[in-house]
Amino acid sequence: MRPGLSYAVFMTTRFAKEFDSVEALVGTPQFSRSASTVESYQEDYSVHKGHAGAVVFPTSATMVADVLGLCNELNLPVVPSGGRTGFVGGAIPLEGALVLSLDRMRTLDAVDVAAASVRVDAGVTTEEVIEHCKPHGLTWPIEMASNGSSQIGGNISTNAGGVHVVRYGMTRNWILGMKVATMDGKLLDMERNLYKNNTYWDLGQLFIGSEGTLGVVTSAVLKLAPLVTRTETLFLAVESLEKVLGTLQACRDAPFTLHAYEFIDRKFMVEVTKFLGTKSPLDVDAPYYVVLEFEVAEGEDSTSVMEWFQNVNLDGVVDGLVAQNSAQRAKIWRLRHDLAPAVYSLGPGKSLDVSVSLSQVSEFVHKLRADVLAQRPQWNFFLMGHVADGNVHTHIVAPKGLSAADQKAYFDDYESFIYSMVAEAGGSIAAEHGIGLDRRDYLKMCRTEPELMLYRSIKSLLDPKGLLNPGKVL
Repeated sequence: MRPGLSYAVFMTTRFAKEFDSVEALVGTPQFSRSASTVESYQEDYSVHKGHAGAVVFPTSATMVADVLGLCNELNLPVVPSGGRTGFVGGAIPLEGALVLSLDRMRTLDAVDVAAASVRVDAGVTTEEVIEHCKPHGLTWPIEMASNGSSQIGGNISTNAGGVHVVRYGMTRNWILGMKVATMDGKLLDMERNLYKNNTYWDLGQLFIGSEGTLGVVTSAVLKLAPLVTRTETLFLAVESLEKVLGTLQACRDAPFTLHAYEFIDRKFMVEVTKFLGTKSPLDVDAPYYVVLEFEVAEGEDSTSVMEWFQNVNLDGVVDGLVAQNSAQRAKIWRLRHDLAPAVYSLGPGKSLDVSVSLSQVSEFVHKLRADVLAQRPQWNFFLMGHVADGNVHTHIVAPKGLSAADQKAYFDDYESFIYSMVAEAGGSIAAEHGIGLDRRDYLKMCRTEPELMLYRSIKSLLDPKGLLNPGKVL
């Protein structure tokens, strides 16, 4: 950096000649160095703040491949960008890199009703896909709180989960094929609308969950599920975590299909009701609350769920209700979806999403609470999770008045503390949000050295210069 040149200016001028070449390739309408535009692509939902130099907006898969090939020739780092709804810094541009936005890749093809599939561009949002398929009685069943802004390319690149994993599994279960641009400027066309295809390796699976470090997904053929037209939502107050898990088993044994099962601890419930200016649906204080949802078969009377609930022995359930209308159902789900905004409104915080074997959830959470109480009693600590798939989310709020350095040390201590416990339990430090920047240094805690060596080899093969989403994952 030249003396007297501010860091911000340096970041926007470091690759000035290279940016000129990219702009010449794609045309000025597809390129921006405007400070206001660039700034909006420098953040995601994590604590990180990036430093991009420019943003390119390709409008076709061929253009994406051409941009990557040129960047490879110019040694220009490039960071793919979707809806930027991740929590681990996976879309943060570093050191003046070029941001490659998929925002203008927006085509949705006609739904193939016979094959129960649809081809969509990577920049289409999850919500748009769901609405597009709804008139045909079909849906893409990956649903998250960020449906309105999360993009299909990002969902694929992070192997997104969400609230219905207990019913449908992760994103990778719902991809039939895709098109991927690689750093050498090639376009891998794997968009086959086939449910069965054993012609050697399924290379597409390599890119699902790779967080944009191996290639850029430009479009995909999505597998669709029958649209669930009727659900029944229940809200329960439960006396212990063991009873939360016992109730989960009872719900799995119910004569209905379990669609979602989420738990919330008392502290989270206090903060989210305060944040929303509302009351809990139940006038009872309990250590844990459960939001669960059943699918109701066509023609089945909704009173059957109520009858089951009234007659089944749900040991440890202090109180509960079945939502009586769409407004009450929406209120219950808003409590769940607004947990993150509620605790982030308390000040700088850090959320971790980890997973352990379902059979270990109770033991893990009890040990976690006990160790936090014994070793870090000053922590403002919150707990919730998808639980039915072993996914537990923890959150901590930093004390007020900490310097930036002290706050980082506070969060680093929190990560090390939680991840060490997860590793000891044989779990995963990233259940559904990926590795990104946040968890890069902890990946070795849940992956063996031979696995890491293979990861590095694959990265080196596809991106030998390390220019694609640099600094992430490995």
